[in-house]
Amino acid sequence: MKSVSRVALVLAAAGILAMSAAAILISPPVDACRGAGLSPADVVAEYQREARSLQARGLVLPPGRHWPKRGPALDTVGPDGASMTYEKGYGAVAADRYWFYSWASRAVAVSGSASRRHAIDQLQRVRETLLYQKRLPEDRAYMDQLLQRAARGDLTLLREYVKANAPAIQQ
Repeated sequence: MKSVSRVALVLAAAGILAMSAAAILISPPVDACRGAGLSPADVVAEYQREARSLQARGLVLPPGRHWPKRGPALDTVGPDGASMTYEKGYGAVAADRYWFYSWASRAVAVSGSASRRHAIDQLQRVRETLLYQKRLPEDRAYMDQLLQRAARGDLTLLREYVKANAPAIQQ
C-alpha cells in the first residue's frame, strides 16, 4: 500500500512539473505583453475619431454639449509605476459613453415633453454604437429594458443609470 501511494505521489509531482514547464514554454514573456495595448495618446486619438464618426452618422451631442478637447481622463502611469496601456476600442467606447450619457442626462433634466421625447429618441440609437454592440453583451438586456421603459415615459431606470454612472455629465 505504501509503495502505491509513493508511486502516485511521484507521478502527481511529475505531472505538475510537466504542466508547469509547458505553461512556461507556451506563455509569452511578460515583457512581450507590454506595449501590446494603446498608449493614452492613442486612446485620445481613437476617442476623437469615434466622436467624428458619431457626428458623421448623425449621432450628435445635445444642444449645449461639446466634446471634451482632451478626450477621456486617463491614467498615464499604473500603480506599479509602469506606463499605462489600454485595450483597442477603449477610446471609441469612451466617446460612445459620453454621447449616451449626454443624451441620458438631457432626457432626465428637460421638462418639455418634445425635448424629452427627442432625447429619448436619440438614446434609442445607442444600438448603433460600439458601446452597445461590443461592450455590453452582459448588460444588453438591462440596457434594452432601460430604453424600452424610457420610450414608454418611465424614466426611473434612466435616472438611476445617470445618477450612478455619469455624475460629472449630469447637470
